[in-house]
Amino acid sequence: MYGIGVMSGTSLDGLDIVCIDLVAYEKNKEITLVASKTVDYEMNFKEQLSEQCHNHTASLAKITMMNAYLGQFIGEQVIQFLREQQLLVEKVAFISSHGQTIFHEPVGAEGIFEIPSTLQIGDISYISEVTRLPVIGDFRTADMAAGGQGAPLLSFFDANFLYSSSAGRAIQNIGGIGNVTFVSKDEKAPVISFDTGPGNVLIDSAIQKLTNGEKKFDQNGEMARKGTIHEQIVEQLMQHPYYEMPLPKTTGRELYTTHYLNEIVNEMKGASTEDILATLTAYTVETIKQSYGRYLPLEQIDEIYINGGGSLNGYLMELLKQAFPTKKVAPLDGLGVPAVWKEAIAFALFGYNTMLGIPNQLPSATGARREVVMGKVAYCDGNPLMRFQKLRGET
Repeated sequence: MYGIGVMSGTSLDGLDIVCIDLVAYEKNKEITLVASKTVDYEMNFKEQLSEQCHNHTASLAKITMMNAYLGQFIGEQVIQFLREQQLLVEKVAFISSHGQTIFHEPVGAEGIFEIPSTLQIGDISYISEVTRLPVIGDFRTADMAAGGQGAPLLSFFDANFLYSSSAGRAIQNIGGIGNVTFVSKDEKAPVISFDTGPGNVLIDSAIQKLTNGEKKFDQNGEMARKGTIHEQIVEQLMQHPYYEMPLPKTTGRELYTTHYLNEIVNEMKGASTEDILATLTAYTVETIKQSYGRYLPLEQIDEIYINGGGSLNGYLMELLKQAFPTKKVAPLDGLGVPAVWKEAIAFALFGYNTMLGIPNQLPSATGARREVVMGKVAYCDGNPLMRFQKLRGET
């Protein structure tokens, strides 16, 4: 019995697909990765997605159609993935898809109609129609309806699977956006989780802009390593009010926009591409460092584990080790969870909880009033729960 997890992150670089063994999970709570794949987005597709994330380029018509198209695309990619990996569709209990976040407003505005809200596209009915499988998605809205910020959701996974009685751990995700979960070695201590700021979103956008699309990301941080960090720019960027907001707090691409990046590049006019990349990499590290000092019991952190694309950036990892010289800083792989696949794995497990009606978020992290079961289910071929129960041998 398999569960498929699908993740499309803030960086808009591609679609992560994983297959986990649900039998192993049910028996021993063991996370067994059966297969995994990343589908890179073509530049034109990425540009079309990016347009729908910004007020000045988005439109109702394009958002609606992209919602349908992305759902169809995800369905087709999952079917291809199953064929490539020679996995039987009949053994797949469900597909759990995060979707692509194009808008996230965790606080709301002043108008009576302007309440906290979020929007992920990649319609689950289209995925179900293409795959003829049950599909779970639209996770964040249930948490927000209960007064939460709809993020960070991975704190639930971190608290349940990465706890250690011998070490306090900070689990730092560096995807498009950076977020951290602090899991104390004191099992009774509250879990603290929030978005630290930009992860790779500015670095990736900058290298694409400055190389005219020739490079999608800074491989291993090699270009940034050759540059000089402009410390005054980093200090200036750290003055943004987000970094002093009280918890709970989350952020996203709606803050770190193309306009925001252009302002930084213009401020560094005359600097080399390498200098700009080095400065943006240092900015990401500084947001993490200052966030830990402001919101976390730093003295209780023994180990810092990095997941997401940032774990593959050697230069960024070096700067993190320099920022926390007395802590162990390492990729999450050291704990047995593949750093680059963690998010997709987590959403597969969230989908499992949804099917069983088990809460799958952490109110202490999101700010919700209570535990809720996140996720909506689409199944174009009948009763998803009945199918799930049959695979589990219940009927």
